[in-house]
Amino acid sequence: MTSPTNPDAPFLTEWLAARRATGPPPPPGASPPHRGSRRRAALVVPSLGLDRPDLAQRTVGVVGSKGKGTAVLYTAATLAAAGLRAGSVTGPGLRSGRDRIRINGTALSPAAYRQLGELVTKTLARLPPPADPAEYISPS
Repeated sequence: MTSPTNPDAPFLTEWLAARRATGPPPPPGASPPHRGSRRRAALVVPSLGLDRPDLAQRTVGVVGSKGKGTAVLYTAATLAAAGLRAGSVTGPGLRSGRDRIRINGTALSPAAYRQLGELVTKTLARLPPPADPAEYISPS
């Protein structure tokens, strides 16, 4: 169950554990010793119902060093304006982790965010532990 005092906790569980396992943060400009794990993230996909071929054909990934959040928001707004249902995940949140996840530009409701957090908590409990303590499932 999600924490009533910190609904973001389920999304940060593995990231925080990896940070604790790898020691203090590196100096500015240095790469962190912990890293997001694509292998572990792939284990989560079926539990969240995201392993559908039709979703893969309608997914836009935005990468780069600058402007990703803006590109995601403009893309989602354009798709929504065209009459499509557009979900987006950005980071960091402006006020909380909840406003990182949006459907047609609207942040998830507190109840929907708690429900998603509970699903994430149950999913993480079913996964094997990371092979390397520096691995984690990204909060995104």
